[in-house]
Amino acid sequence: MKTWLLTWNPEKFAWDSYQEKRNEFSQVGTTFEKWNCGKNRSIQKGDRLFLMKVNSFPKGIIASGYAASNVFKSDDNHMVYICFDCIYDDKSQEILSIQSLKKIADFNWLKKTTGTQIPYPISEDLEKKWKELDSLNFMNSFGKEYVLAPSEFSNDSIPLDELLNQYGFEKTKENEKINEFQNKNSKEIVYTLNIDCANVIVHPDTYLKGYNGSVYFNRELSAFPENEDLHFGIKYEFEHEFEMELFLSAFSNQCTHIDINHTWLMSVNPNHFDHYAFLKKHKCMYSRQVFHYEVGDTILLYSSSPVQRIMALCKVKEINLDHKALDDSQYWYSQEDKEKDDEYGHYFCMELVHFIDNDLLSFENLKEHGLKNAPQCAMKLKKELYQYIFYEARI
Repeated sequence: MKTWLLTWNPEKFAWDSYQEKRNEFSQVGTTFEKWNCGKNRSIQKGDRLFLMKVNSFPKGIIASGYAASNVFKSDDNHMVYICFDCIYDDKSQEILSIQSLKKIADFNWLKKTTGTQIPYPISEDLEKKWKELDSLNFMNSFGKEYVLAPSEFSNDSIPLDELLNQYGFEKTKENEKINEFQNKNSKEIVYTLNIDCANVIVHPDTYLKGYNGSVYFNRELSAFPENEDLHFGIKYEFEHEFEMELFLSAFSNQCTHIDINHTWLMSVNPNHFDHYAFLKKHKCMYSRQVFHYEVGDTILLYSSSPVQRIMALCKVKEINLDHKALDDSQYWYSQEDKEKDDEYGHYFCMELVHFIDNDLLSFENLKEHGLKNAPQCAMKLKKELYQYIFYEARI
């Protein structure tokens, strides 16, 4: 595996989705972006990538990830898909400044050409420095929340166990600080902390309209994704039992049994349209209505090559539309593709339930459980594939 340095010059490329990508990463633990790699044709899928901000203060490395594709041509440019594993906010977080980089090695860090290879001895030292920075930003953002010892419930506290039981959640693990619950029907797992306010921690992929939670790290969240040896989820806190009951009602309705007869696997092409960014911003998306969808149908969005995995779960909200109610012009990668889509004239609207970041739902794994070929448009799920997605992979 080789290590490459890509560059971002804000004076030449605005990267309008920068904050959206950061927010997406904080919610689901990963995000993808198509990036110009200059004249470089050597980057291979799986190579290590660092992103350097140049020509604008503060200068330095702001993100890292891995190549999710080999180099490909797009509009006469050589491009590569980055699967980010870290994106920092250069305005509120520490970045790996040019001063720090110069201490690592005498290397032309501010080289204007994007796609420069970083030699092995230097890349090894860079990784160590990058991990130190990650620890620093983690402590600045979450350190106090993680190390503070939770207090015991007061005598008049809300009976969280009883409330969760009413919505089908049974306690599966407990200790002095944290409790794990699993829904009897959907198998969805949530956690609660033994602190003096009503709270619930849900999987970071989960999106709930109208509720704003915060990222919470704890080693005990073993059923959730992991980052630097710490599992994380989205924590919600409530001042009153009634508020938590409303939350659980919305959450449980979202996790109810999904009917196999009304579930579709739909392919979307990340080379034509930025589905992640559009869904993240608008929480819904308009698409060509080729099949006879019904309101309430479940749509599993499969992002085709180079991503090749299920990326989101949606519900059909409206059908038989003759136009799209939202302007999606800035999310198309070519004007020709946008014009073709606008000419179609028959659409449906799907609403985002939650994003999915689950390695079990890659094409290779789906192929081992009933998917014969990569989906080209939309298809109903067969029983084997349905059971694998919802009961083994547990989306």
